[in-house]
Amino acid sequence: MGEIMKSTNVIENFLKEIIMKYTAIPLEEFDLEMNFQEYGINSFMMLEMTEEIENELGIQVSKTIFFEYLNLRELLDYFEEHHSDLFIENQKMMDDEAEKYVIADELL
Repeated sequence: MGEIMKSTNVIENFLKEIIMKYTAIPLEEFDLEMNFQEYGINSFMMLEMTEEIENELGIQVSKTIFFEYLNLRELLDYFEEHHSDLFIENQKMMDDEAEKYVIADELL
């Protein structure tokens, strides 16, 4: 259960970070149920965000993903169901890397 919750948080933060680049919505003001268009996200922005997700994750997703999943909750659920393993593995690598810096820092 802890692994699932951790991946949910990682996925949610990942998606929020991408969306924040294209909107003026602060992280703490995101509403998971609010429609992307209500944030002022247009179809051009959706295509750019899709491309960024693909580049960041190294996967291909539907070019219409932001039209298929209309809010952050739906998009989050999609990534949890289909790609959570990528986020868990990514987080493990980041945790391992961070641990190396802590150990190196302690040795100094």
